Amino acid sequence: MNLLEVRNLNTSFHIGVGTVQAVRGISFHVDQGESVGIVGESGSGKSVTMLSVMGLLPDYADITADSILFDGHEMTRLNAKELRAMHGSEIGMIFQENGQTDLAIHQYTTLIDQHKDTEEAAAALESLKQIYNAQGKVNEYAAIAQRAGKSLSPEELDEMTENAAVMATANGEYAKALDFYRQIDAQTLSEDMKAKALQNGLELAGKAGNKEAELEFATKILEGTSKISPDKVSQARLIRAQNYMANGYIDPALQDYKELANDNVTVYGAQGTVELAQYLYDTQQYKEAESRLDTFIDNGTPYPYWLARAFILLSDVYTKTGRDIEAHEY
Repeated sequence: MNLLEVRNLNTSFHIGVGTVQAVRGISFHVDQGESVGIVGESGSGKSVTMLSVMGLLPDYADITADSILFDGHEMTRLNAKELRAMHGSEIGMIFQENGQTDLAIHQYTTLIDQHKDTEEAAAALESLKQIYNAQGKVNEYAAIAQRAGKSLSPEELDEMTENAAVMATANGEYAKALDFYRQIDAQTLSEDMKAKALQNGLELAGKAGNKEAELEFATKILEGTSKISPDKVSQARLIRAQNYMANGYIDPALQDYKELANDNVTVYGAQGTVELAQYLYDTQQYKEAESRLDTFIDNGTPYPYWLARAFILLSDVYTKTGRDIEAHEY
């Protein structure tokens, strides 16, 4: 069944002393559940076609058609008031290019302001949600929704903010995405959502090479929610220890590394233990380095790479302390 059927649509504009024919005799149909694309070069009449169907063109446009049938409604017979009643509730248009997004926002906000507490306003608000979601303008949408008498629930606000973070990440706008994850951390009432935002923020900061943000999100994880798995907690601790060490904050770095040395389960614990022993070796604290390595090797680890690194480093310790025979055993 056709949801939309357009037959012999013609649109012209009366401008100055002449007439410009923008659409000539176009016919097409869209079935229920079908997506149809209209392809053409810039200025070929794609946007004007859909604006004609919607009845959104200015007064100096002349629109004629044998039929514009939408869901059983013959739209060529509807007056302006009847068309407005359909906009948003039954048929809508989202402007995406050439600055027309602002026009869409204006159309929807005007409808919301003029027809509060109606189905049309609710549909327009939903369309605005899609536009603002795509733009990452969560707070702006929340303000319009409140003006329309529909305050967003905490869950809706979290969902929109998370979607905005995902879209910003996909567009390579990492700093913007990190700000959205910070917003979720500050606003959410859900421990699960907080945990997810902090973990995503930490991962994104690493991907972006933003060491400052890495340290920020790692610290939030370590000071924050119980919903984060022990594996992710150890990852955050290792990242924080590495950041502290790189910036010369030796004491807090060692504190984190020593905590990691108690983790015999995760790869981050194994890596942290070996990195701690390496620091002790580099600072000529050979006895403590040997003790850390012996304990690590004796306890065993499921990560052969870090076990091999431990054996190599222990051999270096033996060499430095004059035990060449023991060193050669490794």
